[in-house]
Amino acid sequence: MAGLRQWGAGLHGRRPTRRRPEVRAERREDLLNRVVALRGAESDTEGWVRLEVTFQDLRHAEWALWQLSTDAEALAPASLRGALRDRAATLAGRYAQS
Repeated sequence: MAGLRQWGAGLHGRRPTRRRPEVRAERREDLLNRVVALRGAESDTEGWVRLEVTFQDLRHAEWALWQLSTDAEALAPASLRGALRDRAATLAGRYAQS
């Protein structure tokens, strides 16, 4: 399962924050084009890559992971999970009314 694990400082205000997202290997460059900095990377045998990256803040992390759709999942912090869940629910609601 893809994940975004807490690594370093929290997502508060506009403070840069380091996180460890897991993304599908074929989407690695897509995420790297959206982060402030790459700090480390490791691949697994199931087609996922765990990256230690820096985001600008919560909004930046939300935007970057939303771009990856189902190829990434935020596991923490709860505020990021909630923001992505709310965005997905709004979109699903629009299409459910068809």
